[in-house]
Formats: sequence, structure tokens, C-alpha cells
Amino acid sequence: MSRAVRLVDFALGVEGVALLRTLFDANPDARAARLAEIARLTSDEKLGALALDFPERSPTAGYAEWSEFYDEMPNPLIEGEQQAMDSLLHELVPGRALDAACGTGRITTLLAALGHDVVATDITPAMLAVARQKLPAIDFRVADLLDLPFDDGTFDVVTCSLALAHLETPDSAVEELARVTAPGGHIIISDIHPMAVLLGGHASYMGASGTAGVIHQYVHLPSTYLESFERARVRVVRCLEPLHDGRTVAKVPSFGLVPNATRAAFIGIPVAIVWKLERPR
Repeated sequence: MSRAVRLVDFALGVEGVALLRTLFDANPDARAARLAEIARLTSDEKLGALALDFPERSPTAGYAEWSEFYDEMPNPLIEGEQQAMDSLLHELVPGRALDAACGTGRITTLLAALGHDVVATDITPAMLAVARQKLPAIDFRVADLLDLPFDDGTFDVVTCSLALAHLETPDSAVEELARVTAPGGHIIISDIHPMAVLLGGHASYMGASGTAGVIHQYVHLPSTYLESFERARVRVVRCLEPLHDGRTVAKVPSFGLVPNATRAAFIGIPVAIVWKLERPR
């Protein structure tokens, strides 16, 4: 299935979110600015004729295409998530670590730099090929997040970044991550915040050559994660919810079309959710 997205519809959606957030604002100029911009956008015939085609891809097929420019494409989610992940990883004692669903090795790089003995897995060989070029000394393996090829309790630290929202439910993945974690070990999980998915956020990409696609993401509420953690018998140590700020909104695709509305719509809204978990001894 392919999704044709009109640029004007995207911009109007952002304007609508921004308008909702100013309804009870004491400054009437903010609402007036949004209404004026909505009127301008709806009357722009040239913009209304512009549309981008985003074929829907499976995670494996989509990330295989995306791998060629994944590290170069602006990504507000990574911009917002990175600092939270980095702070939690710095709290951990170096040990045997697994980076599951590692992609191009972003978190693998952090783990290695912190002194961990790292193994990394991903289901997409093309993403692993990029990671191997950057980190030739790391043991990268093709493996499904739901069927990790390791014995119980193998790792002191297990990470999984920006992957679980591609699954209809996080239950099986969380159980598998917990299984390979040693008693007393830690699991760090990050993902797109459910509020962002509810506002239409999906993993979409477009390269300079025109290669484009969208990979569906599911809404996993914090309560859903907590239920999964309870089933997997892991304990929540910390939960971080980094918010959109000036750095992240500058990477939102609508910023070039409607920068003021993009700021008004997204600044202060959670961009990611990051969990630090412990497997009890």
C-alpha cells in the first residue's frame, strides 16, 4: 500500500495542533497568527498540488532502503532520545553488553566507548553492513529481536533503541530482552513517545534520490510497557520522557514549511520515552 501525502495537508495538521495549544492562551495574537497561516495555506494552489508518495514498508524492507542514508537524514526522535540514552548508559558499570535491534550502531558506539564488551544484533543485514563499516571490531549478528541467539542471563547490560513501536505488542520482545539479561543486570529501552504516534508520527524516510517509505508504528502507552515489564519480572528504575525543544523541532519535516507553527505545536511535547530496568537477583 502506498500513501500519497499532500504537503499542504501536513502543514495544516501542524497548524491545527498549534492552534489547539493556543486556544486558552492569554495572547490572542498567537491564535490570530495560526488562523492567518491556515487561510494562506488553504488558498495556495501550488502548494496544494504538491504531494509525496510514501509506500508502506515492513520494518525489514523499510530499514534496508533507509540504511543508505539513515545516519545523514535529520531525525527529531534521535535528537531528542540521544541525551537521555547517554545519561542512563553513563550510570552503568561496564560489562558484557547486548545492543538488540542496533540498526547502524548508534547505541553500540556509545556502549563500546564506555568500555563494554559489546555484541549487537539486528534483523536487517543492510543496517548491519553500515554498522560494521563504522565499528569493524564489534561482533554484529543478524537476529530477530523476538528470538535472540543467546543463553539465559548472558549479558550485564541490554539495550534496545527505537524498535518496540514497530511491534503490535511489546510483550514478547521485553520477555526476550529480560531472558538474556543476567540477574542484577540492566535493560535500557527507548522508543518514540506514544503521544508522538497519536499525533501521526511514523518512521518515514525520503532520500536525495527519491527513495521513500513509511514503516508503521503502534501506540504503546506507559501502562502497556508497565504491564509488559511486570510479566517479564523486571523492575523499573527510571523513566525519562525527553521533550521537544528548539533542537528537535528544527528537524521536524514541517519546519521548512511552517516554522512558527512547528514550534508552537511541538515544543514541550514528549518526543521519546526511555526506560531503565533491572532484572532482580
